[in-house]
Amino acid sequence: MRIPEILTMRSRPLFIIATYVTLLLAFAIYWSGNYTRFSHYKGDDIVITIAVPFGLSYLFFPVLAFNGIKFKVWLILMLPIAITGLSLTAGMLTLFITQLGGTEKQITLIYVVWYTAFAVLAAWIEMNNKRVKV
Repeated sequence: MRIPEILTMRSRPLFIIATYVTLLLAFAIYWSGNYTRFSHYKGDDIVITIAVPFGLSYLFFPVLAFNGIKFKVWLILMLPIAITGLSLTAGMLTLFITQLGGTEKQITLIYVVWYTAFAVLAAWIEMNNKRVKV
């Protein structure tokens, strides 16, 4: 019996990345429209906007590591922290350059899009990293 293409070892990391992107973008769309139902104090919406992708990344990178991508342990632990800092900086620069008002909806969407882009870029770099022994 033939194994479906989605389950082969080569395409499994791509499926995991696609699932991760789908989850993050679905969260961004849902949260940007419904944060008022769940956040009752000033700043709760931003904290949850940062915490969900951050926590999901601590699941994403180890799952990739168990599916054939060679991540070092320190990289798995440090990548979500670094990506959070990069995303916050890129989000602030985006708001500054585009002169948007910076509503909670805009901040959520901009941050999660940048976070997703940086996380996928990090995973893609590790997938294509050909280690050369010296």
